Amino acid sequence: MSARKIEKVLTEWANMATDVEQLEAACSRLLRLCPEVFGNYPDNTLDTAGLFCGLLQKAWDARGERERNWYLVSLESFYHRTSNHFIDPPKTVTAMEAVMNHFRRNARRALHCLNPECPAPYFFAKKKGQRYCTTDCARPAQLASKRRWWSDHRKELTAKKRKRGLNAKS
Repeated sequence: MSARKIEKVLTEWANMATDVEQLEAACSRLLRLCPEVFGNYPDNTLDTAGLFCGLLQKAWDARGERERNWYLVSLESFYHRTSNHFIDPPKTVTAMEAVMNHFRRNARRALHCLNPECPAPYFFAKKKGQRYCTTDCARPAQLASKRRWWSDHRKELTAKKRKRGLNAKS
């Protein structure tokens, strides 16, 4: 699986709606997006999808590596127990292991959008210093920053403008 696809799976999974009506559609989307991970999962997917989503969100929001790994190990362990991979490890790396390993390696880029009204707040940063998932989510903060700057500098700029105007008339 490509890194791009893994990140798409992880963000879809973390941003999954947890109310019953939307959960079924979200699970279907994940099954279509990544049958390698979710295709062989038992029929009780809806019952465990909310739990998986919650553990992934906690890992995403974890403050440190130990806490993050705690949630990821819990998620993987539960996944393997419920998909009958709990007795012996499989001969090759499973798709779930690949997804979780990618998350661990890229955890510093796994961010929570700072816009409190973001509909899908979990994302992977593409640029250094990125704090919002999209430019649309960043827009309110940018406007607030511009308003603060104008408020701090208005008197100074209007005084300079007046001074230039007076000098031009002389």
